Amino acid sequence: MRPDLEWTTLLSPPGDAGRSSLNACRSDISRMLRLIALTIAILAAFGAASIWIFTAPYRSLNDWNRAVMTKLETVKRHPPPEATMEQWDAILGWTQTAFPNVFYTPDYITDETRFRSFQSDLARRLDTSVDLETIDWIWDEFLVLSKHGKYYADGFRPIEPYGEIHLDESGNPHSNVDVRFPTNSIPNADEP
Repeated sequence: MRPDLEWTTLLSPPGDAGRSSLNACRSDISRMLRLIALTIAILAAFGAASIWIFTAPYRSLNDWNRAVMTKLETVKRHPPPEATMEQWDAILGWTQTAFPNVFYTPDYITDETRFRSFQSDLARRLDTSVDLETIDWIWDEFLVLSKHGKYYADGFRPIEPYGEIHLDESGNPHSNVDVRFPTNSIPNADEP
């Protein structure tokens, strides 16, 4: 064998020919990995955008529920003459709790047009003096605006229609009512 020819590996041809073939192979692998990374990035971006778009109605409803609950929190300091401070706190607390339960998902809303009207009417009413009549109206609207509104109001409504306070001595509106949802209303319910 000639001393000027060295084999880099047993399978490589002598000289620079083996190195250029190896570099070309590395270049191809590098290109392939960049293509795979780009494909994964595009798919991830598409997936994230899809999830963001799909969840927009849920996020919007959740934001609205929080805004209403916050507004109701601000009126807790001013009970109407018909209610004590403790009663008013319980009434508003049960009403605040009702919003995310009655309007849990956009699918719970039975009439989208009436719901939009309810949102604007509610904003107007909450900006004025909130009293038992306002709370009574809210619970009446739950009955017709949500698939679970009637059932939820039957168990948790803190005032009876026309403003009669319906709380026991501990502030619970449902002391004598079975508040379990029917098994057919919640998929995969574990209760009998």
